[in-house]
Amino acid sequence: MLDCGGLAGCWFNADYTPGKVACRDGQCPSGLACIAEVCVIGTLADGMTAGSDAASHDARPDTSTPAELTCSDPGAFIADTTVTGSTAARSNTVSASCNGTVMNGHDAVYKIAGTLGHQLTLTPHSAAYPVTAYAIAPCTVAPATPTCVGNGYATDTTPFTITLPATTDYYIIVDGGNPSPTASGAYSLTIAVN
Repeated sequence: MLDCGGLAGCWFNADYTPGKVACRDGQCPSGLACIAEVCVIGTLADGMTAGSDAASHDARPDTSTPAELTCSDPGAFIADTTVTGSTAARSNTVSASCNGTVMNGHDAVYKIAGTLGHQLTLTPHSAAYPVTAYAIAPCTVAPATPTCVGNGYATDTTPFTITLPATTDYYIIVDGGNPSPTASGAYSLTIAVN
């Protein structure tokens, strides 16, 4: 924004901290990508550096609150980045079936745009509990039990790669799963796109 509060004239004053700049026009400052109308750090799925051509576009402060990480308000995810969070004090709104295992622990939901034939590799990690990650499309909540895309899931020790069956939004669920559906805690999640 233009700040004219000083006696020496006006200067440009803005906070480009990721998540603080709205990009309603789809443009972000250099080094940031526009995801769900918010500028965030990351790499676009096609390999372009995020925000590489957007150094001089209008940016307005974002006054929205962080995503609730639910089906109705998922966190946006940029390919080839890692997010961190916690499932502590979260509900278990998603109960999916992955290869006969019902994933019914505390969960956090992220959304990523997928393209037919692309591959997503999910890699969750937690030192606090046996974390899992899987994809569903569309995002449905309990008592519905959607089948996981690719009918499998990733664990802390075993990443899972999914070949996407359609061009649509996919919902990546970080879950406590079995055998400890009541366990929860801090996690990290990496999604690689091929």
